[in-house]
Amino acid sequence: MQCRLTKKYAIDCRVENLSIPCNTLSPLDDWFIDVFRINRKKIAMITHAKATYTFFVPYAEVGGAKAIPGHINQLLTEFLYRENLIQHLDELKRSATSDFVFCKTVDRKILGHMNDFKRCVSYRLEEYPTDFEGAEKMIAQIPVNIQSIGYTTPLKRMHELLNARES
Repeated sequence: MQCRLTKKYAIDCRVENLSIPCNTLSPLDDWFIDVFRINRKKIAMITHAKATYTFFVPYAEVGGAKAIPGHINQLLTEFLYRENLIQHLDELKRSATSDFVFCKTVDRKILGHMNDFKRCVSYRLEEYPTDFEGAEKMIAQIPVNIQSIGYTTPLKRMHELLNARES
Protein backbone atom coordinates (compact mmCIF):
# COMPACT_ATOMS: atom_id res chain seq x y z
CA MET A 1 0.00 0.00 0.00
CA GLN A 2 1.35 3.39 -0.99
CA CYS A 3 1.09 6.22 1.55
CA ARG A 4 1.99 9.70 0.35
CA LEU A 5 3.03 11.61 3.45
CA THR A 6 2.97 15.36 3.91
CA LYS A 7 6.03 16.88 5.51
CA LYS A 8 4.21 17.49 8.81
CA TYR A 9 3.01 13.93 9.04
CA ALA A 10 6.39 12.49 7.99
CA ILE A 11 8.01 14.43 10.85
CA ASP A 12 5.45 13.01 13.31
CA CYS A 13 6.25 9.48 12.06
CA ARG A 14 9.98 10.15 11.97
CA VAL A 15 10.19 9.08 8.33
CA GLU A 16 13.13 10.84 6.72
CA ASN A 17 13.51 9.35 3.25
CA LEU A 18 10.47 9.47 1.01
CA SER A 19 10.50 7.94 -2.46
CA ILE A 20 8.74 9.17 -5.58
CA PRO A 21 5.16 7.81 -5.91
CA CYS A 22 4.56 5.01 -8.38
CA ASN A 23 1.49 3.53 -10.05
CA THR A 24 -0.51 1.08 -7.95
CA LEU A 25 -2.38 -2.00 -9.11
CA SER A 26 -5.41 -1.65 -6.87
CA PRO A 27 -7.52 1.49 -6.48
CA LEU A 28 -7.47 0.80 -2.73
CA ASP A 29 -3.68 1.16 -2.52
CA ASP A 30 -2.94 4.89 -2.89
CA TRP A 31 -3.50 7.30 0.04
CA PHE A 32 -2.36 10.74 1.14
CA ILE A 33 -1.84 11.26 4.88
CA ASP A 34 -1.70 14.67 6.56
CA VAL A 35 -2.18 15.95 10.10
CA PHE A 36 -4.04 18.87 11.63
CA ARG A 37 -5.10 19.90 15.12
CA ILE A 38 -8.54 20.30 16.67
CA ASN A 39 -8.72 21.44 20.29
CA ARG A 40 -4.98 20.73 20.71
CA LYS A 41 -5.40 17.12 19.57
CA LYS A 42 -3.67 15.77 16.47
CA ILE A 43 -5.97 14.30 13.84
CA ALA A 44 -4.72 12.30 10.85
CA MET A 45 -6.46 12.98 7.57
CA ILE A 46 -6.28 10.04 5.17
CA THR A 47 -7.39 10.90 1.62
CA HIS A 48 -7.65 8.61 -1.39
CA ALA A 49 -5.35 9.72 -4.22
CA LYS A 50 -7.95 9.50 -7.01
CA ALA A 51 -11.36 9.65 -5.35
CA THR A 52 -10.47 12.16 -2.59
CA TYR A 53 -12.57 10.08 -0.17
CA THR A 54 -11.32 11.03 3.30
CA PHE A 55 -11.08 9.43 6.73
CA PHE A 56 -10.24 11.23 9.99
CA VAL A 57 -8.43 9.42 12.82
CA PRO A 58 -7.18 10.95 16.08
CA TYR A 59 -3.62 9.91 16.90
CA ALA A 60 -4.71 8.98 20.43
CA GLU A 61 -7.34 6.55 19.13
CA VAL A 62 -4.80 4.30 17.39
CA GLY A 63 -1.66 4.79 19.47
CA GLY A 64 0.15 7.62 17.70
CA ALA A 65 1.25 8.72 14.26
CA LYS A 66 3.13 5.53 13.38
CA ALA A 67 -0.04 3.44 13.83
CA ILE A 68 -2.12 5.45 11.33
CA PRO A 69 -1.08 3.59 8.12
CA GLY A 70 -1.85 0.26 9.77
CA HIS A 71 -5.33 1.53 10.61
CA ILE A 72 -6.26 2.24 6.97
CA ASN A 73 -7.34 -1.37 6.32
CA GLN A 74 -9.79 -1.29 9.22
CA LEU A 75 -11.24 2.00 7.95
CA LEU A 76 -11.56 0.58 4.44
CA THR A 77 -13.20 -2.61 5.70
CA GLU A 78 -15.81 -0.58 7.58
CA PHE A 79 -16.32 1.59 4.48
CA LEU A 80 -16.80 -1.41 2.18
CA TYR A 81 -19.40 -2.93 4.50
CA ARG A 82 -21.19 0.39 5.02
CA GLU A 83 -21.35 1.10 1.27
CA ASN A 84 -22.30 -2.48 0.35
CA LEU A 85 -19.07 -3.04 -1.60
CA ILE A 86 -18.12 -6.28 0.13
CA GLN A 87 -17.07 -7.88 -3.16
CA HIS A 88 -13.83 -5.86 -2.80
CA LEU A 89 -12.87 -7.35 0.59
CA ASP A 90 -10.59 -9.97 -1.03
CA GLU A 91 -8.75 -7.23 -2.90
CA LEU A 92 -8.34 -5.34 0.38
CA LYS A 93 -7.01 -8.47 2.12
CA ARG A 94 -4.44 -8.93 -0.66
CA SER A 95 -3.25 -5.35 -0.34
CA ALA A 96 -3.12 -5.71 3.46
CA THR A 97 -0.39 -8.32 3.09
CA SER A 98 1.87 -5.94 1.16
CA ASP A 99 4.31 -3.59 2.85
CA PHE A 100 3.71 0.12 3.20
CA VAL A 101 5.60 2.33 0.77
CA PHE A 102 6.03 5.87 2.08
CA CYS A 103 6.51 8.48 -0.59
CA LYS A 104 6.26 12.19 -1.33
CA THR A 105 3.08 14.13 -2.01
CA VAL A 106 3.74 15.41 -5.51
CA ASP A 107 0.10 15.97 -6.55
CA ARG A 108 -0.68 19.55 -5.48
CA LYS A 109 -4.32 19.29 -6.61
CA ILE A 110 -5.13 16.60 -4.03
CA LEU A 111 -3.33 18.61 -1.34
CA GLY A 112 -5.49 21.60 -2.27
CA HIS A 113 -8.63 19.48 -1.79
CA MET A 114 -7.27 18.26 1.54
CA ASN A 115 -6.71 21.83 2.74
CA ASP A 116 -10.27 22.72 1.72
CA PHE A 117 -11.59 19.66 3.56
CA LYS A 118 -9.64 20.63 6.69
CA ARG A 119 -11.23 24.07 6.71
CA CYS A 120 -14.70 22.54 6.23
CA VAL A 121 -14.44 20.01 9.05
CA SER A 122 -12.54 22.14 11.56
CA TYR A 123 -15.70 24.01 12.57
CA ARG A 124 -17.72 20.82 12.87
CA LEU A 125 -15.06 19.06 14.93
CA GLU A 126 -14.62 22.03 17.25
CA GLU A 127 -18.34 21.85 18.02
CA TYR A 128 -18.54 18.01 18.03
CA PRO A 129 -14.95 16.93 18.81
CA THR A 130 -15.57 13.18 18.59
CA ASP A 131 -17.84 13.06 15.51
CA PHE A 132 -15.25 11.86 13.00
CA GLU A 133 -17.79 9.69 11.19
CA GLY A 134 -20.04 12.74 10.73
CA ALA A 135 -17.07 14.72 9.40
CA GLU A 136 -16.26 11.88 7.01
CA LYS A 137 -19.84 11.77 5.71
CA MET A 138 -19.90 15.55 5.28
CA ILE A 139 -16.67 15.57 3.23
CA ALA A 140 -17.88 12.58 1.16
CA GLN A 141 -20.74 14.75 -0.17
CA ILE A 142 -18.72 17.87 -1.08
CA PRO A 143 -18.39 18.27 -4.87
CA VAL A 144 -14.79 18.27 -6.10
CA ASN A 145 -13.44 18.91 -9.58
CA ILE A 146 -11.58 15.92 -10.98
CA GLN A 147 -10.07 17.04 -14.29
CA SER A 148 -10.87 13.97 -16.36
CA ILE A 149 -14.56 13.74 -15.33
CA GLY A 150 -15.63 17.13 -13.97
CA TYR A 151 -17.42 17.72 -10.69
CA THR A 152 -18.38 14.73 -8.55
CA THR A 153 -18.44 13.80 -4.88
CA PRO A 154 -15.67 11.73 -3.26
CA LEU A 155 -18.17 9.01 -2.33
CA LYS A 156 -19.52 8.75 -5.89
CA ARG A 157 -15.98 8.73 -7.32
CA MET A 158 -14.91 5.97 -4.92
CA HIS A 159 -17.88 3.86 -6.05
CA GLU A 160 -16.98 4.52 -9.70
CA LEU A 161 -13.34 3.51 -9.19
CA LEU A 162 -14.24 0.30 -7.40
CA ASN A 163 -17.02 -0.65 -9.80
CA ALA A 164 -14.79 0.04 -12.82
CA ARG A 165 -12.46 -2.67 -11.48
CA GLU A 166 -15.28 -5.21 -11.67
CA SER A 167 -16.03 -4.70 -15.36
